This record gives sequence, structure tokens and C-alpha cells, in this order.
Amino acid sequence: MRRSITIAVGLLLWSTILPSFSFPQTDKLSPEKRTQLEATTARFMAKNKLPGISIAVVENGEYEWSKGFGRADLESFVPAKSETLYRLASISKAITATAAMLLYERGKLDLDAPVQKYCHSFPEKDWPITTRQLLGHLGGIRHYRTQSSNDPEIISTKHFDDPIAAGLNFFKDDPLIAKPGTKFSYSNHGYTLVGCVIEGASGEKYADFVRANVVRKSFSCRYATQHVVYM
Repeated sequence: MRRSITIAVGLLLWSTILPSFSFPQTDKLSPEKRTQLEATTARFMAKNKLPGISIAVVENGEYEWSKGFGRADLESFVPAKSETLYRLASISKAITATAAMLLYERGKLDLDAPVQKYCHSFPEKDWPITTRQLLGHLGGIRHYRTQSSNDPEIISTKHFDDPIAAGLNFFKDDPLIAKPGTKFSYSNHGYTLVGCVIEGASGEKYADFVRANVVRKSFSCRYATQHVVYM
């Protein structure tokens, strides 16, 4: 049987969702593999101009090794560590979709019902929008207006007291860019609307539902994985 090594690059952790965790203190990775991974990581960082990265190796379900490279904070010269947290970015879409489908399986979410059935704060548009369409980026919801690093929709690191409601405020009053179901258009905001649907269907805050029903059950090894490499 081929042995698989899972490399968790960047750890991709979102502190508001993922449970607390700690890495084992005993490293089991051979010196040869460690040297190879360190060299590969250095090349990857140089090629992609990354200031910092954290990696972990889990082989056949067992922790073997982890290490941070570079800086977690350039201004304060804080080194990256195994436990350094990074923004989750679009990995959250897969987690959000999983949460929505869990609610569907439990009979709490009708994927083809208008989103207003669950998200009362989202105003009606010229056409109805369904959760199924949003999950496939077919809901007609716009993406970011610009790609400017100063655009608060893109780069804001502010932690809102009510993240879903605050996220909806960016776009909920804007017209649709296309009739739902007729045009694929990648949209981060569309998934914010799915988050609102999840809150309405579950009766819980988005982060609470995802933490209890997706993260704690799916990440039993306590590592969020971006890249899986078979050796």
C-alpha cells in the first residue's frame, strides 16, 4: 500500500472557527526528509516572494514534523512558527458549502427556495436567488468593485461584531449583474449571502455552526490542509 504524506502548508487557520490546537513536541521526520522539505520550502518562498510560511507533515495519520519559516510580522520581526495563524481566504468557501449541504441533508435547508426564506435582511431583487445558485456562483451577485488594496471589501482585517451582517452591507442593496442561473460569475459576496442562509436555517451564528458541525468533526487531526502531496 502506498504511504501518503500530508503537508499542511500555511496551516490556513481561522481563529474564530477552528478549535484551539497544539502540535506534538516530538518530531518523527527523518533528517533527510526534513532537509528536503526545508530546501523545497525555501525555493517556494523565493519563487512566490512569500514573507512567511508554516508547514506540517502528517504521515498515515500521525504527526511527524512542523516548522515556521520567515516572518509572521515583518514590521515587528516576529518569526513564523508552527502555530502561526493565517487568513483562511477562499478555503472558507468549501467549508461554507459543506455547512450548507449538512443543513440540506438534515432537512433544514431548501436549496431551491428564495434566499429570503432564511436571510430576512437580504432585500428581494428583480429575480429570486436560491442557495443552489449561490453555491455555484450563479446567483448574479457581484464580486469586488475594484482590485485596489485600499478597498475595504478586499483587504479589511476588521473583526466585526456581527460578521455576516457587516459583510452583507457591502453589497445587499446593489442590483444583480445577471439573472440568477444564467451566468457564472465568481463572487465572494455570494458566499457571504450563503453564510446568512446558514444562520437562518440553523438558528445559530455562522461561526458557531461551522465550528461545531464542520471543523471539529472534519479536522480530527487538527490540521487544515491546503496541499496534499503523495510521495
